Amino acid sequence: MRRISFWPTFVLLLLCSVMPMCASAQSFSQVPGQLTSISVGGTPTGAVAVWGINSAQNIFEFDGLSFQNVPGNLTQIAVDGTAVWGINSSNNVFLFDTDQGVFVQIAGNLTQIAAHGGATWGIDANQNVFEFDGNQGKFVQISGSLTKIAVGGEGQQVWGINANQQIFQFDFDTQAFVEVPGTLTTIAVGGPPSGTIGVWGLNAANNAFAFNGTAFVQIPGQLTQIAVFGGSVWGINSNQNIFRLSF
Repeated sequence: MRRISFWPTFVLLLLCSVMPMCASAQSFSQVPGQLTSISVGGTPTGAVAVWGINSAQNIFEFDGLSFQNVPGNLTQIAVDGTAVWGINSSNNVFLFDTDQGVFVQIAGNLTQIAAHGGATWGIDANQNVFEFDGNQGKFVQISGSLTKIAVGGEGQQVWGINANQQIFQFDFDTQAFVEVPGTLTTIAVGGPPSGTIGVWGLNAANNAFAFNGTAFVQIPGQLTQIAVFGGSVWGINSNQNIFRLSF
């Protein structure tokens, strides 16, 4: 894999300042393929699962070397261990059946979905926020209004962005979203249950940022999509090229 010219070595020093676990950091490298949406999650074996969607709404799963086509058509995808969720162009919600190897429709209508640690959250066309209740088998509305949502930290880190590009973190004690300084258009979370390490985002100019626990620190380079899990950060640029940074 070839290295990206716009991620120089000094970027790694900044990354390590916001992500202490990256003592053995590597630089961003391009991965073969083209996607418009990407999601990263863990597996029961500890491996990293990476799924994506291209401009034709085809679905792909990364096998360690390249992206392999999976039957179905989606516009957005979310990976949580062996659970893979998706949304199609009609805003229908689907869950991947690992036994059958196909996506099965789930009750609900969403425009965006995020999952981690057994927790699945989503947003509908009216910017209402929902969390999937496994006991009830349906999405239950949560107070708030967002356009983007991200889940990490074994489901204990929920972040979102509203229509004004303001950033919010969900407070599980008060059951409300609390504003965090900054403005972003895209957000991704892959940190531990406690703390804020592993929160990344992009702004309207496609600039990348990593949260250091207090503020979002800009990282040189531009992406249109970003996904995080543990020490693995994946991104897509405006040419739909795919990039990976592993720690």
